[in-house]
Amino acid sequence: MSIRLPNGGTWQAGGADNQEAWRGGYADEAILDEFDDFPPTMVALVIEPMLADRDGTLIRSGTPKGRGLLQNAYDRARNSADYSTYLLDYSKTNALSSEAISRLRQEMSDEEFQQELACSFNAPNSGSYYGKLMSEAEEEQRICNVPHEPTLKVYTAWDLGIDDATAIWFAQVLRSGEWRIIDYHEASGEGFEYYAHVLRSKPYIYERHILPHDSQVRELGSGKSRTETLHSLGLKPTRVIRQHNVADGINAVRMVLPRAYFDAHKCQVGIRALRNYRREWNEHAQTWKSHPVHDFASHGADAFRYLALGIREDQRKPLAEPMWQSQYETPYGAANTNWMVA
Repeated sequence: MSIRLPNGGTWQAGGADNQEAWRGGYADEAILDEFDDFPPTMVALVIEPMLADRDGTLIRSGTPKGRGLLQNAYDRARNSADYSTYLLDYSKTNALSSEAISRLRQEMSDEEFQQELACSFNAPNSGSYYGKLMSEAEEEQRICNVPHEPTLKVYTAWDLGIDDATAIWFAQVLRSGEWRIIDYHEASGEGFEYYAHVLRSKPYIYERHILPHDSQVRELGSGKSRTETLHSLGLKPTRVIRQHNVADGINAVRMVLPRAYFDAHKCQVGIRALRNYRREWNEHAQTWKSHPVHDFASHGADAFRYLALGIREDQRKPLAEPMWQSQYETPYGAANTNWMVA
């Protein structure tokens, strides 16, 4: 996977599936193709140290896959004098004939064509469960500044990781059916004491903590379930989601997203997870598998699925709702919204 050049230099190719294998080297230039598929920490922890010794050059390239790593890097670079940016769609490169373009338009959906040929960051990933709904939320200015309303209690919903990330959503729900997603937290390798401290440090009064069904399984070492551990740390009451069909949970999320507002700053990581949560492609059968890909997006998406199912169960009892007026600040300006008790 490498070529030794006559001047003694080396050109080497490889994958990003084992980022640790690249540690300790150095480079004059690194080209990271299909950058959206790279581990999120690889540039900062592995690639940049390789380039630093040689004052090397970093190139990120690829086909956009929604608003992921490539889009974030592209937006940062456009606002920095130290970087150059190029968005080269099919109309600029002239790499394909008009006949090939016409054939691809017939073979691809409009979303696929916009992503693959027009380099659109707004086109949802092919196979994305929620990409289109999240794009609609942005177009309707529902990804904005969503203030915490102190008179409304807060639901949390957890995806509990052991060897990988734990994700927590924070939501307030109005009787009118509107959902305010005010916060999100994700971390890896931390104990329950850490998450209890995170929740106590926030100015929220909690209605209920929604947990996955396996949180009631007793651990062999302590003899206690994770639900009981959270209770011992003062995190109660809880609702444990019954084991369910993932497709039913995904449908519950799809019902919620059209009436949800997301805080653009506090929920940035969780929003990215919802945008990138997608089905797995069966290359042999040339069709989509029935189950989602397990990757960085799974934790936030699974926690939001528990949120949708748990609050649906909890809405059998009345929810408090204040009479107030607020003004959301969106990336596109202010949007006045009136709230009142029906």
